[in-house]
Amino acid sequence: MLLNIRKAWRWFHAFFFAAAISNIAAPQAAQLPASCMLSKDQLQQSQAQSIHSVIDGDSIRLSPHRSLRLIGINTPEMRRQSLNIAEPLAQEAKAMLQRLTANGIFWYPGEQAQDRYDRQLGYAYNRQGQSLSGLLLQQGLGFSVAVPPNLANLDCQLAAQQQAKEAGLGVWSEAYFAVKQARKLGPKDAGFQRLIGRVTNIRHSKQAIWLQLDGDIVIKIARNDLAALQPLQPTKLLNRQLIIQGWISDRSDWAKARGFSSLRLDLKHASQIEQIL
Repeated sequence: MLLNIRKAWRWFHAFFFAAAISNIAAPQAAQLPASCMLSKDQLQQSQAQSIHSVIDGDSIRLSPHRSLRLIGINTPEMRRQSLNIAEPLAQEAKAMLQRLTANGIFWYPGEQAQDRYDRQLGYAYNRQGQSLSGLLLQQGLGFSVAVPPNLANLDCQLAAQQQAKEAGLGVWSEAYFAVKQARKLGPKDAGFQRLIGRVTNIRHSKQAIWLQLDGDIVIKIARNDLAALQPLQPTKLLNRQLIIQGWISDRSDWAKARGFSSLRLDLKHASQIEQIL
């Protein structure tokens, strides 16, 4: 009888000691920013919709012939064109979106409701009213993207991304997504990138302002997007270094023959600029 009591005490002590160590070692999950939540009234007035399948970390198939692209996030590519393989964390982002959408979603069309690929553009939420983009960004499974006019959830996106950045989660600790030197970029780097480069020349056209970086890449700022860049003053960036993120397009097939840079990055919102040095 005494032996059994001693065994029970040792088990009790070991269990609670291990639990205490576990609680110390495992940090509490950060709370999702309030800006990433639907209000109670919005939840009550919304009707959940089931989905057909998840394509990748930021795209959902609502039905066999209808797709939804999540506004506010760009997740790693399942198949990057230049590599023909999945980028790091692409599978993790897709798996998380599958979990988040398993019980259906609420979604609302963006101010611009469709993209050039005929996909629906929307703000999507799980059954608890949590932003899907916000949840993914909070775990570092993508980058916040701001493309006017779809900016209604920008506060959510930036706050959730900042949580992941401060914690060094996902893309913020993965070497593949580290900032690249603009002068070292080539056609194989087309797609979403973070880069650093010095503005060596500024050109003006009727439709845009062009910032030439120290490499074979130019930043295009459409004059229609200047309002979204405030308080940034592009004309004062000469000789400044920029750390910037966005989609790089490859124009090498025709640009070189015309004396233009092979690569172009469109700057549409001030949040694309991480730092000015």
